[in-house]
Amino acid sequence: MVVISSAELGNNINKYIDMSATEKVMVEQDNGEMFDFRETYILEPDEDLARGIPADDFLELVLRDIHEMYKLPR
Repeated sequence: MVVISSAELGNNINKYIDMSATEKVMVEQDNGEMFDFRETYILEPDEDLARGIPADDFLELVLRDIHEMYKLPR
């Protein structure tokens, strides 16, 4: 197991990504909290998923609002 600071991770991210494939890399924050660099979270669908919209629809709505805000031609 390797323990590194968050600054060290930021300075050498590719090194620790590669290293995490074969050994545990723990990141220690300034406040002393430790996190497993390889730990993954799989999010399960929930009620918020049903309220979501496709990315293309979202982009269209955002662009429409930007054009309206700045009165830009489409």
